[in-house]
Amino acid sequence: MVGLSVMRLVQRSVRGGGFFVLGILGAVGVTQAAPLDVADVDAVVLKVEAAQSEATRSEATRSEATRQLRVADDLFAGETLRTGKGARLHATLSDGGKLMLGEDAIIALDSFLLDADEPRGALRVTKGAFRMISGRINKTRGGTLTMVTPVATIGVRGTDFWGFQTEDSLKMALLDDGELSITFPTGTVVLTQPMTLVTFVRGAGIPVIEVLTPEALAGAAATVSLPE
Repeated sequence: MVGLSVMRLVQRSVRGGGFFVLGILGAVGVTQAAPLDVADVDAVVLKVEAAQSEATRSEATRSEATRQLRVADDLFAGETLRTGKGARLHATLSDGGKLMLGEDAIIALDSFLLDADEPRGALRVTKGAFRMISGRINKTRGGTLTMVTPVATIGVRGTDFWGFQTEDSLKMALLDDGELSITFPTGTVVLTQPMTLVTFVRGAGIPVIEVLTPEALAGAAATVSLPE
């Protein structure tokens, strides 16, 4: 973990447009997902439900072996999923959740154990647009679901959310009444109200929190939606 100097605990309420956000700044850092357990290997994490365009195939890589994905293919713990230019991919998680990816996205399926004593899911997003509707794993007693990006660690509590990761920035939007705990190098932001958007740019200071407007919501949805 990247250590930061201890800062004064700050609790801040941000009101406007029908939302409430709690921000906490403290001694925090961005952590990496834990290594795979033996039990994780060959565990099915996702099943591809739909994909856009044969010309922009999506791929999964594991131990330097790459395979092209088709509808109904399974993806396993330890694989890294990549989408091509102009591609979209929709998949169902093994716990019933949903994952939608936009073009040029990279996500690693580190761990997804639903039937363990402590159910857990751990995904790493390197870049691209994604939307996730969480399933049973983080609604089970003791269950956790974590996503790690180059600039943040995201704890998910039973929710529908959208994100867009670039090399140095992250946008995250809470779309329903769940909860996202997002730890940046500058501190942690907890989103608890629907249609709340937080934007973080490395080197630009603290995250910016705002209402997700209908126009912004439509734009976010378009990044991961399949053509009608």
